[in-house]
Amino acid sequence: MKGQPFNAEQLFEILKAVISAVEEAEGYAPGHSLRVLEYAQAIAKHLEPPYEDADLSLACLLHDIGMLGVPPEITQKQGRLTTDERSIMEKHPLFSVQMLQHIPGLEGVLKIIKHHHEAYDGNGYPDGIAREEIPLGARILACADAFEAMTCKRPHRWSLPVTEALMEIRRNSGRAFDPRVVEALFKAYQARELPRFKNI
Repeated sequence: MKGQPFNAEQLFEILKAVISAVEEAEGYAPGHSLRVLEYAQAIAKHLEPPYEDADLSLACLLHDIGMLGVPPEITQKQGRLTTDERSIMEKHPLFSVQMLQHIPGLEGVLKIIKHHHEAYDGNGYPDGIAREEIPLGARILACADAFEAMTCKRPHRWSLPVTEALMEIRRNSGRAFDPRVVEALFKAYQARELPRFKNI
């Protein structure tokens, strides 16, 4: 007798396990995507109105899968990247899209992934779009991704204390980040709904 087909919740848990294993093996930022997912969900909850879209959760888990296309001597480099190295690193959203574009039904997910490094003022990448041109899911992911990166150690730098990271996010409100999304992040923090920082 054949086993029962997996349901959506089981498949999502499998995906979380696979992404965690990939990040652990890569050694660049183990656990990054799971933490980004939790922060993005907290931000989405505190937007007005709350943002509800399953595409965001999948995008959070898969947004950095394109890092597999970036040489480890770049992702694990100690110290600053050169201009050429940064140019390669900045292609990872496009690498992610290329890896996933053959899967049906991911159109909304891919838009979020592609544009999660766009800046609210138009100075991001890969397309340099701004404000409402950037999908709201991508604006949420951008803020969650940056906050996670700031508060976790990377090969090239130490982590920031949570309060300093929050202030850095706020300083870049209206430039890198959508002000509405920044305020939702602060509300989530004040409500003690950011994992890892609930008791700070």
